[in-house]
Amino acid sequence: MLRKELKQAAAAFVLLSFACTVGVGCAISKSTPSPAAPDGKIQVVAAENFYGEVAQAVGGEYVQVTSILNNGVADPEAFEPTAEDAKLISRASVVIYNGLGYDNWVTKLMDASKRDDRMQMAVGTDVTGHKEGDNVHIWYDPSTMPKLADALAERFGTLDPQHREEYRKNADAYKKKLEPIEKKIQSLRQATPLPIHVSEPVFDYMAKELNLQPKNTRFETAVFNGVDSSPADVQQIENDLQTKRVRLFIYNEKTKNRDVDRFVQIAKASGVPVVSVTEQEPEGKDYITWMMDQLNELERAIRGQ
Repeated sequence: MLRKELKQAAAAFVLLSFACTVGVGCAISKSTPSPAAPDGKIQVVAAENFYGEVAQAVGGEYVQVTSILNNGVADPEAFEPTAEDAKLISRASVVIYNGLGYDNWVTKLMDASKRDDRMQMAVGTDVTGHKEGDNVHIWYDPSTMPKLADALAERFGTLDPQHREEYRKNADAYKKKLEPIEKKIQSLRQATPLPIHVSEPVFDYMAKELNLQPKNTRFETAVFNGVDSSPADVQQIENDLQTKRVRLFIYNEKTKNRDVDRFVQIAKASGVPVVSVTEQEPEGKDYITWMMDQLNELERAIRGQ
């Protein structure tokens, strides 16, 4: 698949670049333990900025957090890390990434700079208990960030026992800030399943929480994997939108796909509300604002405003 080929090409390029940076004759060698961050802080690297935000909230003044994906890139799975990204990961005491195949470039960079003292957290498997093959967009599951906050408090407390209690308090405070998201979900949760169509499985965890039921999972999976959808699936979605058999169409505004663009136009012409979501946190927003803005847009669509 195209996404997989891009990942492999990106990883090969960065590993070679990293080798030339840290080794003699471009041979990759084990790096020495990284120097401490300024003022003895725990040096944390997060692949995705929304995980970096949780790390900063829990670690407070005792951590230095750098997020690599922090500019709303259109396709994070095709992201090409730089040699500077490789250096950041090689020096980090804690590396946080999504896992589940979403950001394999992180594990390849960590393999290129083996460290016995580095703590790594794949949120999808280590924190939320998912397995390979599950939907990778776990940050849309409202239980993920509270679990991550608790896990980080424990990990930071292991690395820095002196401030263990502060990490615990910071985690509790961050979870308190997430409460408006849960309250909004409760207010929007449908009593009976609401039929919808979606462009790809970005929003599916949240849709499940809200009792919104995607009707054509084959299409969304095909778009996510970058393969052609079957004509029958495309025709079904067109018919459902034209006859208003679904209540909403939810699409990833960053994805370029001819079928999806046409569905948006059909939905608008038919009077089916259209809601846009994004795979990455938009610039100028934090995780809570990002989620709340999308839930508010969804609320207006459901209520016909």
